[in-house]
Amino acid sequence: MATKPRLGPMRERLAFDPVLATTDGYGNTEDGWDTDNRVIRQAEVVYRSGGEREAEGRATGRGVYKVRIAQSPAAAAITTDWRMTDLRTSVSYDLIEVDALSDRNWIWLVAETQTGVDL
Repeated sequence: MATKPRLGPMRERLAFDPVLATTDGYGNTEDGWDTDNRVIRQAEVVYRSGGEREAEGRATGRGVYKVRIAQSPAAAAITTDWRMTDLRTSVSYDLIEVDALSDRNWIWLVAETQTGVDL
């Protein structure tokens, strides 16, 4: 008999914010973050230390992390345009990859510390 997957070391509490495009009244759009429709999940975060992207990130002062969250309809809406924020430290991350298809129980993400100006 198969056992149900357990949460395990899901120690981090993360918020995922979708992009919110607003107009400035002059026909221009400005991007921000829609914190009213954020998705909050417990997560396991693992620092990635190998690979070309990680080596380039270390050279420029960015960290790359592998993140695991439980599958749900709200979490399945997360895409690479969204922002991830650690609720304990308030550090924001860019989502590089989102894999909601290969595992029916988990969504796997690759996140990188933000390098540009926070919106």
